[in-house]
Amino acid sequence: MIKGIEMKVLFTLAFLFILNGCSSLTKDQCVNNNWFDLGKKQGLRANDPPEHDDIEKACAKHGIQIKKENYKAGFLEGLKEYCTYQNGRTRALQGDRIYDYCDKVGNEFREGFSKGYWEREASRKKGIESLEDELANMHGGVCHISCRVKGSCSSGVCQPSGETCNFSSDCDSTKPCETITSQTSYGDSVSVSVCKP
Repeated sequence: MIKGIEMKVLFTLAFLFILNGCSSLTKDQCVNNNWFDLGKKQGLRANDPPEHDDIEKACAKHGIQIKKENYKAGFLEGLKEYCTYQNGRTRALQGDRIYDYCDKVGNEFREGFSKGYWEREASRKKGIESLEDELANMHGGVCHISCRVKGSCSSGVCQPSGETCNFSSDCDSTKPCETITSQTSYGDSVSVSVCKP
């Protein structure tokens, strides 16, 4: 036999499943839910706009009115707990989009998001510059138009071409630059023209 608390947990889990994509609710789910807690959980998830309208429509099919004001109050309470400066900063640092619903409970979240966004952008820029330097250093430097390739003359033969020579400078040549591309840890594509040997 399922006890009262276990039943509430089951109903809450079922509702969370429903909020994640299932469109029909059972009559029991509509009758036996704590609307404040459901709203608060969704406010704390900070992924979606409130879904009370969808829930209200689904429960109306069973002739049941949800306690919309309780849901909204819970959602607002969840927002107040989630929408902190630190959560805004963290969300921006992770590259997530801003959660506009936080504006309903103040500007702390947006300020944190702004700070995190600019920190992330500075880190991205540094990562791009660092990767450009790394690629150039791995391949003998940056190339602008063409590369001068120094050769060596050994026993009258250019190394490695095998052409006849008198001096090492006879073996020098030019070749076009080559573009190499890689990605930063943020997924930014970086291309550098280099002189590949």
